[in-house]
Amino acid sequence: MRQERMSAPLVRTRVASPGARSAGWVDFSLAQERDGSDSAVLVLAGELDLYRAPAIESALGEARDLTVDLRLVTFIDARTLGLLLAASRRRQAQGGQLLVLVGPQTPMTAFEATGFDRLLAITRRDDERSSTATRMASSERTGLRPPPHTTSRRRNGNGDNGNK
Repeated sequence: MRQERMSAPLVRTRVASPGARSAGWVDFSLAQERDGSDSAVLVLAGELDLYRAPAIESALGEARDLTVDLRLVTFIDARTLGLLLAASRRRQAQGGQLLVLVGPQTPMTAFEATGFDRLLAITRRDDERSSTATRMASSERTGLRPPPHTTSRRRNGNGDNGNK
């Protein structure tokens, strides 16, 4: 008797910060793509901080194999790094894996300072994004600017930003 495997429908999810559009900028977006199998792609953009952690945690889900695309991320905090490490360990215990994609603008300092760059499977990709989920997050990112509480001034040679 022959069994045919039916493909599950593609599920896509998009989330953006509440009120971000009304303020004129988007500081966070999330796009998720699942094909019904045990693998998924999660694309994150903007600032990944304590306030975004609940949405990120639920989006990390339970897919056995997960790719987390951070190529559009501008800031990542320790809470988010902890969520990625916990998700990676859960998947390893289930025989799966979590792969983190980074690009030229991904802030790698947090990964390197904590040693998470050695604990997570990180791949650098500078090429054109082909995933539908990535395109969805990219479209959300249009007009992404630093939020009002950040500054674009660089530090001077003394290690501060010139304010005394």
